[in-house]
Amino acid sequence: MVADGLCDMLPEYVFAEDPENEFVYAAEETFAYTTAFVVRRGDEWRYNGVKSIFGKRIATGPGWDYSSMSPDYQKYIDDPKNAKSIEVISGYDDVVDRIFRMIAEKRVDLYADNELVLQYVLNRLGLNDVLQVVSPGLENKLFEMPIFSKSIPSEKRQDLIRIWNQGRVLMKGEEEEALLKKYNVKFEN
Repeated sequence: MVADGLCDMLPEYVFAEDPENEFVYAAEETFAYTTAFVVRRGDEWRYNGVKSIFGKRIATGPGWDYSSMSPDYQKYIDDPKNAKSIEVISGYDDVVDRIFRMIAEKRVDLYADNELVLQYVLNRLGLNDVLQVVSPGLENKLFEMPIFSKSIPSEKRQDLIRIWNQGRVLMKGEEEEALLKKYNVKFEN
C-alpha cells in the first residue's frame, strides 16, 4: 500500500538493502527484534540450527519471510519436500493466537517470532502454564524499519521521516522501557 501510494507510511517493514525504489526508509529502526520460539511447557527442544527442526511440526503464516533472520530456516519452510512438517495458518486478526492454541493442543510443535510478540501473546492468552518461550531464536535479529511512500511530495515525506527519526531517538531508554513494561514484555538480551 505504501509503494502504491495508498498510505503515507508503514511503521514496520523488514529491512532490505535494496528496496527497489518503491519507498523510502527512515534512518531510525522501529526495533531490532530478537527472535525466539514458543513450545509446550517442559519441552526440552531448543533451536540449534536448521537440523534441530527436523521431525518437528512448524507453524507459520502465508508468505511470512524469515530469510533475513535465517536463510536456512526459510529454505526449510519453502522446500516442498518438507510440506508435511509445515502448517501454514491463514486468517486476519488471530493467526498467532491460533498458532499458540495449536501448539497447546499438540497439533504443531513450535513457532518462531519476535520474542516480544511471543511474550505478549503468551501473557494475554494466559497460557504460561501450558506453553513457554525458549531461546535461542533464529540466527539473526529481525530489523524492522518504517517506510514512507514516494507518492507523497518530497518535502512532506522528508518532514515525516524527520519526525519519525527524532521521535524514535527521544523514545529510547526510560520511555521505551515504560512502553515494554505496559505490555509485560522485556528484552532478554
